[in-house]
Amino acid sequence: MGIRVVQDDLLPALWSMEPRIFSCETSKTGKRKYIVANFGRFCDHYWRKVDVSNRHYYELIRENTPCRLYFDLEYCRISNSLQPLEEYELLHELFEELSCDFQTRYSITLERS
Repeated sequence: MGIRVVQDDLLPALWSMEPRIFSCETSKTGKRKYIVANFGRFCDHYWRKVDVSNRHYYELIRENTPCRLYFDLEYCRISNSLQPLEEYELLHELFEELSCDFQTRYSITLERS
């Protein structure tokens, strides 16, 4: 499920060529590697060159800079045996709650993309 923010003044900043900072841990001691790139170049690197088992990057979000909202939703399928329809209903409920909260707090309308 994709979520699209309907606020046109944010869109150019999200897809701009402005550099962004991404980070990943390179050891269990907390050592990090940093990458500075525009979003498109980072996505190309992430999807084409990074091994699936090493896709644990974080974006460092600078103050007053537009950003994307990411959810990494995980659950144990053995402990939570849900049918596909139940999974969809839970995601739908999450979206509805999030959408309502964004509208109430920030006057931002969310739509599914």
